[in-house]
Amino acid sequence: MYRSYEAYVYEDGLLIQLHSYYEFGGDEYWNYTYDAQGREVLVESNSETTESFYDADGRLSTTKKTDYYVYLTNYTYDADGILIQEIERSDYDNWEGEPDYTNYTIVDELRTSTTYSYYDGYSTYTYNDKGGPRV
Repeated sequence: MYRSYEAYVYEDGLLIQLHSYYEFGGDEYWNYTYDAQGREVLVESNSETTESFYDADGRLSTTKKTDYYVYLTNYTYDADGILIQEIERSDYDNWEGEPDYTNYTIVDELRTSTTYSYYDGYSTYTYNDKGGPRV
């Protein structure tokens, strides 16, 4: 086990940089950029970049994460603006493999997510009204 230490830099109430120091040596930086509405649009680190795109209603519509590969995640909402699906594809397999996806449902006021991953199969979680795992 090793320790890491983190330093946070904020500007106008928004996180603009995270700096992690690792006990075994080395460090990483994450730099954050926001649009005029205060939404995160770019996160850059030593090893990856994530861009976020928003729809006309201001909801997150797509993220593009680039490290060794490129990962695109699309977000779908219902008529009430509630997130109901995330679908992720990558260029790992030339965009031809099965996407990972998560479907969200609400039953009896409890939110349930069902995720499918080619490598991990299916996982289902139910959350309480506070957003934590249902106990």
